[in-house]
Amino acid sequence: MLSFRRVQTNVVGRCAYLMPAFGIVSNHANGRLLGLIDVGASAGLNLNWDWYHYSYSNGREFGSSDARVRLESEVIGQQFPGLREHFPQVSSRVGIDMNPIDLSKPVDLLWSRALIWPEHPRRARVFEAAATVLADNPPALFAGDALDLLPGILETVRDDSAPCVFHCHTLNQFTPQARESFRDIIEAASADRTVYLVSAESGTLVVSRCDSGVWSVIANANCDPHGRWVEWLEGV
Repeated sequence: MLSFRRVQTNVVGRCAYLMPAFGIVSNHANGRLLGLIDVGASAGLNLNWDWYHYSYSNGREFGSSDARVRLESEVIGQQFPGLREHFPQVSSRVGIDMNPIDLSKPVDLLWSRALIWPEHPRRARVFEAAATVLADNPPALFAGDALDLLPGILETVRDDSAPCVFHCHTLNQFTPQARESFRDIIEAASADRTVYLVSAESGTLVVSRCDSGVWSVIANANCDPHGRWVEWLEGV
């Protein structure tokens, strides 16, 4: 089976740290619409983050009380982003993946479900609920190399929106040269307007912005790879 199937995880729990990160971006962009681009999107489940409900150990809750997807996460430390009551509005949702997963196909849905560890029943339930949300609200998914597709997709983000690229445990699969090229693409796009980047790699979350090729860090945090806990460090 592994000769024609790939191990591509869909960890919806990561939205527990992505949601606050998008709120931080929105605050810095003066509440503008967000044009989201997920690099390494897999099935695109995390692009629907604003359809989910969030409950944090510090008592903060966000999202609709009747949301099908309900996420819980522990907040370590005293810091937490100053988020608005309502989620930022999203103007576009685009995912890029070398081999995007189509969960409307039963075989792909079953394979993705099978990749969830058996000792994680809650994660399985969250995935199944997120798959139903995806069926009703499918984002645009493009198959191909991010270095080829990202420049053109950045150009499609509406003028009234803040481009926000994000990736979770993806750049570790890039060569050093490819990672450099990835940043070059964002720097080139920032010649005309600010481009935001939310990067979650190796247990570290970094929210940054690029203006005319100049980078600045807005916020960062330590986080569990599955979003089970997050420790905000600064810039929140």
